[in-house]
Amino acid sequence: GIVLGGDRYTNVSDSIGPKVGLFINDSNFRDGGLTNQNPTLLAYLSDDIGINTSDNGIGHGITGWINGGKAIDMSDYYTANRDDFRKGILRYPFSRLPNGEYNIRLRAWDADNNPAEGQINFVIASDKVLKLGRIFSYPNPFTDHTTISFEHNQPEGNLTAEVAIYDMTGRVVRTFARTISQGSDRSVSIEWDGTQESGGAMNSGLYIFRLTVKTQDGQKAFGEDKMVLIR
Repeated sequence: GIVLGGDRYTNVSDSIGPKVGLFINDSNFRDGGLTNQNPTLLAYLSDDIGINTSDNGIGHGITGWINGGKAIDMSDYYTANRDDFRKGILRYPFSRLPNGEYNIRLRAWDADNNPAEGQINFVIASDKVLKLGRIFSYPNPFTDHTTISFEHNQPEGNLTAEVAIYDMTGRVVRTFARTISQGSDRSVSIEWDGTQESGGAMNSGLYIFRLTVKTQDGQKAFGEDKMVLIR
């Protein structure tokens, strides 16, 4: 998510708005990522004097705009932490959004009526057809481990992810698989420690991982990327 807002401020009265951190569905989401047609906006809000959730007729509640459209009052979807009134989470569900690219902008005010805004971008792909998004590894280059990461649009079904790692001669040096259970995060991470199938360490060099994701009904989607191992 993209975080906008000021630094922490300790005076009882201040002039700095809340911190605003936006995500889609879960906190692993990266700006511009993939989701299905029923995404949930997550907004992590914090301010030393608390978040204003009462509009008071002056427009100082929590407001959102999707693709620059009509303002949406989201105040009722915010819940402050039980043990710390200064921060909390807003969960706002969208439903049946058409495929395409989206931007959400959110404005929140603190209890002293100072505003701050955040925004986030995402792409909707119907979950009728398996689609993958944002396939990459990090860190890259790496020395002792890297994480292969991808997004998918199938939150309601079990998936199988298979990874094959190739050296530059085209030889498969490592394979592994992971089962992704129903209802899990749409962002998936799989670690590789830079070892080959036998457990021995791989040499420094350029490697390619190829990803195959399968649904229970036989759909498949593919992706690949390069990564550099430096010993």
